[in-house]
Amino acid sequence: MAEVAFEQVTKTFPDGSTAVDRLSLTTRDGELVVLVGPSGCGKSTTLRMLAGLETVSSGEIRLGERRLNDVEPQQRDIAMVFQSYALFPHLSVADNIAFGMRARRVAKQERARRVEEVAATLGLTPLLKRKPRALSGGQRQRVAMARAMVRDAALLLMDEPLSNLDAKLRVQMRMEVSRLQRQLAVTTLYVTHDQVEAMTLADRIAIMRDGVLQQFATPEELFERPANLFVASFIGSPAMNLFEVELVARANGGVAARVGAEEVVLGAEQARAVADRVGGRVALGVRPEDVAEAGARPGAPLLSGVVAGTEVLGSEVLVHVETGARPVATAEVEAAREADDGTPAPLAGSGATLIARLATRAAIGVGERAQLALDPERLYLFDLDGGGALATPVAERSRFGVAA
Repeated sequence: MAEVAFEQVTKTFPDGSTAVDRLSLTTRDGELVVLVGPSGCGKSTTLRMLAGLETVSSGEIRLGERRLNDVEPQQRDIAMVFQSYALFPHLSVADNIAFGMRARRVAKQERARRVEEVAATLGLTPLLKRKPRALSGGQRQRVAMARAMVRDAALLLMDEPLSNLDAKLRVQMRMEVSRLQRQLAVTTLYVTHDQVEAMTLADRIAIMRDGVLQQFATPEELFERPANLFVASFIGSPAMNLFEVELVARANGGVAARVGAEEVVLGAEQARAVADRVGGRVALGVRPEDVAEAGARPGAPLLSGVVAGTEVLGSEVLVHVETGARPVATAEVEAAREADDGTPAPLAGSGATLIARLATRAAIGVGERAQLALDPERLYLFDLDGGGALATPVAERSRFGVAA
């Protein structure tokens, strides 16, 4: 096992475009770190620099105490699983798994032992004599993983390994990847554009945008304490509700956020955090999980509007309510919304849409006027200019609302 360290790593291509800009992060031994972000954010380039498939323009990459910048790819003690399975069609499953070991002249008995061991771990033993054309997509992906695992490398890299699978198989395989990684205790860097996949797999997640690391933290911390508007908009399914609001002073010395024609009174701690911004505009955020029917939270701040649509998801329903509030339309939010990861998006309307995650028994129909209560201890405030977080919830959550 080994830790990986990126120190001010930059990748600039000959045309002058910068794919990765001064990236600094360090993994821990045996940790599964997921790099996630929209297409073109630099996550795959980061992985390719680590693997030695791209050169480093500046900065340093280390594996343990070893500097990797000038080390040839085959000498880095790294195994990699690609989006394409890259299996040899004329070789059996067993020979595909053993191919790299044969190239490195591993003894025949040792090759056979490793192949049998990894095949048993991945449930491939009955398939060892088959050719790739006789395998399903999930089975081919397991063969590709097995080929990487028998390397017994210090580091395992996975570049969108599940993106070619259908939704149901992807859910099954990500649980399999998680189980195997814990069993092997091998340091793993995993790239995906799917934030749900990242949240369910990772020990820690590195969120990237335009080549810049936005936040590196545990799934729980990213969900509870997003560093900026981009992270807040990107993490969560559905995404956080965001409104552009005006901060106004109250007669009792408190602070309220004017959301359209309504006011949301801020808690004492959050009011102190934005006291110097009264009279200005900020972004107010609330997760769909922290919105309820008005009667469920007496005394809680309310937002009202017309129900534009509902999505029934079995034990719960997503209710889209068109409000008279102004939506947040910063570059950070738009970039997060453009990420195609299957996250339910707000329905289009004249004002900002509030999405609430409610029990299916909620008696709210399309076209009706609805009043929804916001949990006052679960509100977020962000700067509209730089996008940085100004205040995060004062109450902790016992779960994070990621729906597969």
